Amino acid sequence: MPRTAIRLVISDVDGTIVDEARRLTMPTIEAAARLKDAGIALALVSARPPAALRDIVATLGLETPRAGFNGAIVETANGEVASELLIDADTTRHATRRLEEMGLDVWIFSHARWYLTNPDAHYIASETRSISAQFEQVPSFEPYLSQAHKIIGASRDTALVARMAAELQESLGARASVTRSQDYYVELTHTLADKGRATEAVAAQLGIPLDATLCIGDMHNDLAMFRVAGRSVAMGNAPEDVRREADYVVADNEHDGWAEMVERLLTGGLEG
Repeated sequence: MPRTAIRLVISDVDGTIVDEARRLTMPTIEAAARLKDAGIALALVSARPPAALRDIVATLGLETPRAGFNGAIVETANGEVASELLIDADTTRHATRRLEEMGLDVWIFSHARWYLTNPDAHYIASETRSISAQFEQVPSFEPYLSQAHKIIGASRDTALVARMAAELQESLGARASVTRSQDYYVELTHTLADKGRATEAVAAQLGIPLDATLCIGDMHNDLAMFRVAGRSVAMGNAPEDVRREADYVVADNEHDGWAEMVERLLTGGLEG
């Protein structure tokens, strides 16, 4: 039986549609235009804040819903908030305290605000480039515990990050969704906020069934959308366990793997 034709591509951002310098390459821009000409919609679902998607949306001329904070905020095509999910204050307090105890740098994100206590953390510069926002140094997270859409614990010790992700998922259970968008980040959102549910919400806004949706990403937080989409594609720079869960694998984001995905989709190379 022929597979359902793809009508919607949902893409991760960092490590996927942008290169390591967080730029859209010309082959990617041209590939996105080819998708549009073929009548296939393109939407973004990212760990970034929604505001940090606007430049990409504008450059690619997207007129589709989008989701930020791994789905904690879903916006309509015109940028209005369709849904949002905040982590409860007790969960935020527990997570921030435990991450700090283990020596990770902790950041709290709320809409376009980014709160932290240590301005000298290792990954601040790269995060600033990614989300085009400046942090606010605060003496305590206490006033912001009920405002968190996403919490990040960052460390250069990637093994520690992996252990903390497992520990927090076990200790918090159904109280939070815990994942990683980078090897050096552990991320927490509301228990109902993940990229799978965001994919479902974006597809529903567009009236496109999930089996006509293709998702592409590179990290563990993308697995939730791989599991609900009709087809899934992993970037070549994805960890091995992420690549194993995808239907297809393309080149990495430094060698225009995203454009390769479009070429293969439009020429029938993602049908087998």
